[in-house]
Amino acid sequence: MSEGESSSRRQKQLAERLDKILAAASRLFAEKGFHRTTTKEIAEAADVAEGTLYNYFDNKNDLLLEIINRLGETQGTMPASDGTILHDPRQFFFSMLKSRQVSSEQNTAMQQAIMSEILVDKELRQRYYTILVEPILNMLEKQLQMRIMLGQIRQQDVHLSARFITSLWIGLFIYQVLDDPLVNSDWNTFAQHCTSILFDGIGQQ
Repeated sequence: MSEGESSSRRQKQLAERLDKILAAASRLFAEKGFHRTTTKEIAEAADVAEGTLYNYFDNKNDLLLEIINRLGETQGTMPASDGTILHDPRQFFFSMLKSRQVSSEQNTAMQQAIMSEILVDKELRQRYYTILVEPILNMLEKQLQMRIMLGQIRQQDVHLSARFITSLWIGLFIYQVLDDPLVNSDWNTFAQHCTSILFDGIGQQ
């Protein structure tokens, strides 16, 4: 085996070990809470020595920050672009909801692990906003502005509208965590209903 191949193999092993640690920590934080989980328990769940865990992280707080970074790398923020999505704002919004649902399903433990902590930890809250919320807001604001210019939607405050749409996603994640039967049993129907309310309203016609 060449030196390059050996280095590549080692890097892969390190990355896989990191994934196992993050997965184990996320699961335990979600199940037991951040403060009740010990580094020893995380190491045992990840099948590594506790000392190995400290080769990656100085403490549990650093581990929690890395979970946020990983969520920022993996969350779905933009549906695949095609002609229908470009020309149909309803389809775009529906696709966005679907993208968020898939992302939430894939990263439920990670999101649950940090949800309670961001309410009491100012630094963590700011990191969450910067890495996970701001990119979505910026993308939505650009999308809304573009669709106003194309005449697809009415003139509006795109900053407020982006925050309203984002609040829907955050609320829907809470319903998923609560295992709400209407949200979790038929997401497509639910997403279509949300899309209808957003574009048609709920007032009398």
